[in-house]
Amino acid sequence: MDNPNSHLQSIHEILSRLDERTSKVEAMMDEYRKLYAQADDMELSSAEIMRFVGISRAELGRWRANNVIPFRYISANHVAYPFKGVYAAIKSGRATFRGFRKIEALHQLEAFREGAVKNILENKE
Repeated sequence: MDNPNSHLQSIHEILSRLDERTSKVEAMMDEYRKLYAQADDMELSSAEIMRFVGISRAELGRWRANNVIPFRYISANHVAYPFKGVYAAIKSGRATFRGFRKIEALHQLEAFREGAVKNILENKE
C-alpha cells in the first residue's frame, strides 16, 4: 500500500519545482517589460517615420504643423519623434491622410520596436 506521506512529499516537491519555474518566468517577464518600456522611450527620426509609416516629407510636415504627432527639434533641421507618441497618434486615428493604412503603419512600428528590443537583448549578452 502506498504511503500517504510519500504522496504528500511528491506533491510538495512538484509544487516547489513549479514555484521555482514560475519565479523564473516572472523574472523574465519583468525583464521584457523593462526592455519594451526602454524601446517605447526611443525617439524616431523624420526618415524613420516616413519609411515605417509610409508618408511623404510634406505629410510629415503637415502632421507637425497641425500638432498631430509629438515632436521636438534637436537642431535647425533635425526633428525627433517619441515612439510612444507616434504610435498613439496613429492608433487613435489622429494621424491620418487619404490612402493611409493604419494597420500597416502600426505593424511597421511594432516590427521596429521588436527589432530594437532584440538589439538590446543581443547587446546585453
